[in-house]
Amino acid sequence: MKVALVQESPVVGDLGANVERLLEAMTSAQAQGADLAITCELAISAYPPRDYLDRAEFVDAQIAALHAFATRCPLPALVGFVDKGEVKGHTRLYNAAAFIAEGR
Repeated sequence: MKVALVQESPVVGDLGANVERLLEAMTSAQAQGADLAITCELAISAYPPRDYLDRAEFVDAQIAALHAFATRCPLPALVGFVDKGEVKGHTRLYNAAAFIAEGR
C-alpha cells in the first residue's frame, strides 16, 4: 500500500481554495500510485482558525466544504477538519479526521 502525505498550505477561512488545492494534491498522489492520502490537521479550514470557530456558520460551511470535497476526491483519504457535537445541550467543537472513500 502506498500512502501519500499531503502537506498543502491552506489559507485560514478560504474553504473553496483549500478544497481545490487538496483536490489537486489528491489527483497528483493518485497519479503517483497512492492508495491512500493523509492531510494535515485542519486541512479544510486551515490552522489556526481562531475566531472563525466562534461563528457557527463558518463551522457549518467548513463541514459542507468537506462533504463537497468528498464527492470529488479521487482516492481514499484521511482529512483533518473541525467537527461539532452536542454535549449536555451545548455545542462542542472537536479537532477531527474524516475517512473519505467512494464519494462519502
